[in-house]
Amino acid sequence: MKIKFVFPTTIALFTICFATFGQFIEYTIINPLDVARTNEPVIISFADVKKAFPDYAGGAVAVFAVFADNVELCSQQDDLDGDGIWDELVFLADFKPKELKSFILNFNPKETLECVSEVNAQMFFNNPDRSITPTLEASSDRDNMYNRMYHHGPAWESEKIAYRLYFDRKTTVDVYGKKKYRLELADTKWYPTAEQLADHYGDDILWVGNTVGVGTLKGWNGNSATHIEPISKRTAQIISNGPLRTVVQMAVEGWQYNEQSIDVTARYIQYARRRDMVVQVIIDETSAKDNILLCTGVQKLRQSQLINDNEGLIALWGTEYPTPDTLKFERETFGLAVAVPKNNIEKHADDPINNLIVIKNNNKQIIEYYVTAASQKEEEGYKSANEFFAYIHQWKELVLNPVRPYFFRDVKY
Repeated sequence: MKIKFVFPTTIALFTICFATFGQFIEYTIINPLDVARTNEPVIISFADVKKAFPDYAGGAVAVFAVFADNVELCSQQDDLDGDGIWDELVFLADFKPKELKSFILNFNPKETLECVSEVNAQMFFNNPDRSITPTLEASSDRDNMYNRMYHHGPAWESEKIAYRLYFDRKTTVDVYGKKKYRLELADTKWYPTAEQLADHYGDDILWVGNTVGVGTLKGWNGNSATHIEPISKRTAQIISNGPLRTVVQMAVEGWQYNEQSIDVTARYIQYARRRDMVVQVIIDETSAKDNILLCTGVQKLRQSQLINDNEGLIALWGTEYPTPDTLKFERETFGLAVAVPKNNIEKHADDPINNLIVIKNNNKQIIEYYVTAASQKEEEGYKSANEFFAYIHQWKELVLNPVRPYFFRDVKY
């Protein structure tokens, strides 16, 4: 959940504090809810630092150390647009209910904390000799990449869950459930062996078919979800890969959609220690001037319980086979959910295979919504619909009411 800095011009203190930039910045944020938060993503953008401190000369050569209560936190810089300059500084923190918490950012530390990666993202080309070659980017002007890519497109994970994105016109989000909380994709590459399954590795839990799976971005034709086609070009890219988050995206150019040509990127952001992810829909500047209607949601199941609050939340707990092969594979029980901010909701809807939320951009370039999933086979996870839905109600409140900035100033040490 991205932090948006608001700098009140009517308060003299802020004007004084933002005058010059030094080695240390004190950044104080507030938890607006009377609910504790754990592993909350905190994001500081280069643009906001530059706005607050015009003489800041960081960028490509910047190195950071982040401290809370004199303890250094693991942090991560991401260059999201490929221009060689960091765009976002990310770290995770815990917050007590209504807590006001300060962090010290050292912009020129003598040394930084060595962090073990808690996430993983991967993508591979299939080779004719059945070997695979890792890659961070793949593009095509035709829908011929599904079988050219190992596990059919990019995949990413935290210790709690893994997702993948199909590299085709469906661009569907699929889910890999885990028994033990650990990173697994480097070992299983989505397809565990019999030996790995015996060692309690996870595997695919969802048969998505032509559905939205969970949280997939789709088109909307007024009656049902549509695939993202025809297009001029489709590009899958791993933008960032740890230690605290993965950023994976599928970008399309020249999508012939509702009598116009648009460029749209669906960016999926997975944080460490969490099962949920953030989805950012980025629309090209020209097209964003119109009100674009798209949709997302969760797929329908024959055996399931559903929550649809008509206020941006759809959640499902159900049981289904993970593949069409019902003889080799057992049924999986799992939970899926999507939460959309109120101002981006056009309406709730459904079609024969999906529970949907039609989303709108309000003439802006970015729509952000949230996705989560869980598998009943997790040793420390949710075992029933009641447990999962209890989590979902609190999760919606947290993601739609993020921590927010309270104080941001240069300090001396």
